Amino acid sequence: MLTEIVSACFIGALLGLDSVSFGQFQLSRPVVTGAVIGYCLGDYFNGLLLGALLELIWAGSLPIGGHVPPDVTLMGILGVIWLIMISKMTGWNINALMVIMTIIVIPIGHAGNSSEVWLRRFNNRLIAKAGNYLEAGDFTGLYRLKWWGLLFNFTRILLLLLVFVLPVHWLINWWGEPLRQGGEILLNGQLAIPLKVYYYLLPALGLAALMSLFYRRDLSLFMWGGFIWGFLLIWVVKMDVLWYTIYTLGLVLTLVPVIYLLVVKKGIEWR
Repeated sequence: MLTEIVSACFIGALLGLDSVSFGQFQLSRPVVTGAVIGYCLGDYFNGLLLGALLELIWAGSLPIGGHVPPDVTLMGILGVIWLIMISKMTGWNINALMVIMTIIVIPIGHAGNSSEVWLRRFNNRLIAKAGNYLEAGDFTGLYRLKWWGLLFNFTRILLLLLVFVLPVHWLINWWGEPLRQGGEILLNGQLAIPLKVYYYLLPALGLAALMSLFYRRDLSLFMWGGFIWGFLLIWVVKMDVLWYTIYTLGLVLTLVPVIYLLVVKKGIEWR
């Protein structure tokens, strides 16, 4: 189990680079990382489910410009690793654990937020050096700085994951039976009904948070357009989800260069 957990941390750190360092293809979003990490740990469904719940709640949190939101990537990866690891090692009810994970990972996301501020300061130094290399025509130096930036962010994410995951793993190994028994008594006792109610309320809370994006001026066109597109293809045309994904991906890949030409090349101000 430990080998799988450490491997999942490495894969999670790689996916985390997508957030601000490379690509920004949204591979670092909780709904994606949850599915990938869940698959690595042998529980794809619950990994995807927790990732989807976190995605609904934090869908509007994007690190754009100077805005540094809570680290939803760290929350998604760490929550799924904890969920599956604790469930397998203790046998606790996974639905109750899922509720607990959505609460516990929030302060962890703020800790990741602080580390991302440090990352941006480090990147500012790299940018200053890059300017010097560019003036000197040293493109090899620019190439090295790019890899230093990726390596620093990868190390940041990996260390955060290992620091939060490994102590929990060792604690369960050391106090496995008392923890298992105490957790079963607690989760099946006084906390059983509140956790069950909250478990069924989570999707509603997530949808409420998501609905607020439909009325943001900068996102309303995309949100309503995506909703109508999905409603027509899935509910009216009865298209299979796989084919819907393929068609939607093709549409996005077609629209991105068109929007780029309109906004950047033509100088159209997007409001």
